[in-house]
Amino acid sequence: MALALQGAIVTGIDNSEIALNIANDKSKKLKLSNCSFINVDVSSFSDDHFDFVLMNDVTEHLSDRELDVIFTQIRRILKYMGQVVIHTPNGMNLILKTDKSIFHSLYEIYRKVRGREHFHLSPVELYQMQVHINVKSYRQLRKFLQRYGITKTKVIYDISHKISFLTKFYSADMLVIGYLYEK
Repeated sequence: MALALQGAIVTGIDNSEIALNIANDKSKKLKLSNCSFINVDVSSFSDDHFDFVLMNDVTEHLSDRELDVIFTQIRRILKYMGQVVIHTPNGMNLILKTDKSIFHSLYEIYRKVRGREHFHLSPVELYQMQVHINVKSYRQLRKFLQRYGITKTKVIYDISHKISFLTKFYSADMLVIGYLYEK
């Protein structure tokens, strides 16, 4: 809706009727005639239809097979040089451990030496680990996106560390921005 308030024509897609009702009610209260929220198959849109695609907390809930289907459609409906923005958990985070680096190995050694090999997760952390079936690091997601012509990407992490290269290990979430350069 923030983009609609700036004058953009916005189409929101979700499969939750509750979420759609909330979003449509809010856009009506804001008197946004350029904003609609619908439950529709993405394949119903014409080629080169959108300038911008936003995926907020979606990719981590889908398998690679499901993501293949979605990104094949995104590549089709996104205009050349269109932008894809993905908000997702950071798979390089030391707790999530869905991608490996030398720092993950050093962290594991540190935990064993300190006697913290088996730390306890909170109920929220346990829940997150169960519903997030496909958390990727920036490196993994960038490689995945390249298969769909999204070749120029950048990442913004939710926090920064005073030692900049450590940011990707401490950040829980990331925003990945990519541009479609190959049709």
